[in-house]
Amino acid sequence: MKARDGVQLLFAGQHEYIFSYGPSLSYLKIALPAVALNLFRTQGVEPVQLATYVAEWALLMGQVCGTVRPSGDLVLSSCYVYCRQQALKRPSVSSF
Repeated sequence: MKARDGVQLLFAGQHEYIFSYGPSLSYLKIALPAVALNLFRTQGVEPVQLATYVAEWALLMGQVCGTVRPSGDLVLSSCYVYCRQQALKRPSVSSF
């Protein structure tokens, strides 16, 4: 499943993010572990953007509600691969 207009951030708290999508009443709660935050921060990805990628990945994997906690061997997971691909697609900010 993919949200036509993307996912919308409803709430952000300490390492937890709540997203909705489309007209659905369902929501996804993304709980990011410190290791994921640190790993992607070194690649220039802010926590909110990482949480957005994880929410998109969860929808693609068929999870339409509940809590998503990327854990285990994150670097070998399909979640990591998806987030990494999305981060590489981001337009780069050039400095003058």
